[in-house]
Amino acid sequence: MEMKDLRYFVEVANYGSFTKAAQQTFLSQPALSKSVQKLERELNVELFERSTRKLKLTDAGNIVYKQSLHILNATNELTTLLDDLMNLPTGKIKIGIPPLIGTLFFQRSLQNLGRYIRTFL
Repeated sequence: MEMKDLRYFVEVANYGSFTKAAQQTFLSQPALSKSVQKLERELNVELFERSTRKLKLTDAGNIVYKQSLHILNATNELTTLLDDLMNLPTGKIKIGIPPLIGTLFFQRSLQNLGRYIRTFL
């Protein structure tokens, strides 16, 4: 099963028409139809009731539609999270504190901050 097949299936389900979905995905209608048929063969179910004028999802089609949305959203979220990770600013922070004030007031706070940063990273 390929992600593009799931995307195309979701588009057809959203528009209720192979022709409208083909226009939105910039594919030919036969190519989109073949993609959905391939998905149906792989899952061994019919996804649409094709007897009516407007396409209607079968019970299996509803299940595949809902799960496809989860899969596509998870894939998009994964991409976003990895992009965020790759673009995290890195570097060193230097804080200047006079020695007397540092030993009296900030020693425990800085130790806790160091533990927190190591845990976070």
